Amino acid sequence: MKKIALAIATLLTAITVVHAAPDAKRPDMSKLCQGKALNSKVVSKHGDRTIEGSCQIGFKANNPQALERGAMRNPAVQNTCKGKAKGTAAVVKVDGKNIAGKCDITFKPNMRR
Repeated sequence: MKKIALAIATLLTAITVVHAAPDAKRPDMSKLCQGKALNSKVVSKHGDRTIEGSCQIGFKANNPQALERGAMRNPAVQNTCKGKAKGTAAVVKVDGKNIAGKCDITFKPNMRR
């Protein structure tokens, strides 16, 4: 019985480490434009990578966990705040779910060429 419990605990720990590791290396882009003005240029160094971009009006979900990884690349999300002012309430539909949020200043990385 103790061997089974130990095996389950080991397996759960391994799964947690494998799933947690990629997030640990990913920089927190949500804070790059905190306190910055619209159209501010931003350069951020993360390890050996340099990320360049600017602060633009974009959609910020009220509950960030409501958006799955990569959802910010969805055209519906990217176009939600076009032409809207900072602080405007917005709802975007992603994968059949309505996600409430607001238009705020967010980091937009430069596209690679």
